[in-house]
Amino acid sequence: MPKMNIKVSIKNEAENQNYSVPAIIKEEKIHYRENQDTKVQFDYRENTLFRENKDFKMTYRFDLKKDTTGIISMKELNKSIELVIKTKKIERNNLNIEIEFQVEGKEFLYRIEEVK
Repeated sequence: MPKMNIKVSIKNEAENQNYSVPAIIKEEKIHYRENQDTKVQFDYRENTLFRENKDFKMTYRFDLKKDTTGIISMKELNKSIELVIKTKKIERNNLNIEIEFQVEGKEFLYRIEEVK
């Protein structure tokens, strides 16, 4: 499993997060930790983002051709919320990816960049 350093950016109206973390690539999926609690996986084949920590599990699938459904499962409440995702842009160059999307009318930008 190749290891590397990446820079991750998540932007929306309320926040602008940028951080550098180590990552592992395995079978067209990149794995990293956002912080000590949240495990993240991005599947390049399916354009799917998974995030999980002790409180929730999130799955967002991105598709330029159609609206998709994102699911956030709250573990303690044993309930799931479905959200409509409208993908506006997906640009990929090797392991670098930038996705612009809308969730419930709010704009988001998600970016992974390999740090060399």
